[in-house]
Amino acid sequence: MNATDILFTIANGFFFVGTLPMIVAAVKNRNALKGFSWFGAYLTFVGMLSMILAMFILQQYISVVLQLPVISYWAIVSIYSK
Repeated sequence: MNATDILFTIANGFFFVGTLPMIVAAVKNRNALKGFSWFGAYLTFVGMLSMILAMFILQQYISVVLQLPVISYWAIVSIYSK
């Protein structure tokens, strides 16, 4: 692993841990998402999907796995905020 791979893995680890409580909060209380922009959440979801595809192409598989909850969160926000 080079320095870039290590940095991606560490950053995605933080995203992974930080997203889990947000997913639980969004699923438990849909009203928490009032005021979220559906379009903004959707664009963030598409951007995250693009990043996951780029990480896959760069063979950063650990980062791909760690990003799955993050992209799931933005999918949930896109669905619930509409």
